[in-house]
Amino acid sequence: MKGLEDTVVRGCLIVSSHRPELQTLNHLRKVFIEDLGARSSESDSDEAGGSLAQRQRIIFLENNLEQLSRVHKQLVRDNADLRCELPKLEKRLRATAERVKALEAALREAKGAAMRDRKRYQQEVDRIKEVVLSNSVSRRGQTAQIERAIITIIPPPLPSDPPSEGGGRPVPAICPPDSSSPITASRT
Repeated sequence: MKGLEDTVVRGCLIVSSHRPELQTLNHLRKVFIEDLGARSSESDSDEAGGSLAQRQRIIFLENNLEQLSRVHKQLVRDNADLRCELPKLEKRLRATAERVKALEAALREAKGAAMRDRKRYQQEVDRIKEVVLSNSVSRRGQTAQIERAIITIIPPPLPSDPPSEGGGRPVPAICPPDSSSPITASRT
């Protein structure tokens, strides 16, 4: 203890000899603390609200953040919905593709059948033409090919004759063809 007392006494002696300097240091310390307190309160007010421009910028960024959060949530929901719909749509696409293939096959088959029918029809027409041609060739030897009606012209009436129905024009007279011809026989 004795050592401690000596140190305190020596400190007091030193303090008393440096009293004016100590007071100056004490005063500087108080000024420094006040200055720190003032700066601290200014920085607190800046951090709490800051300048008007900073506050507006913060509000703008917060609103943007909220909007982006809403849009992100909506996109996540839409993505989930689309992922759920994807298998259904793929199934519909496969069914449609199968239907298209079936229709294309049916169309090819129908075209083939139409071509076969057309060939059969053309063959039948050609066969009928051959039969008609062979029949007409066999008939040509038996009868004349073309029969014409004989047209005679009656001369115009003389001026002394009363006017006729034709008004002075020659009136053709049609003489019937021979009754033994097949054309006349078919008409009667």
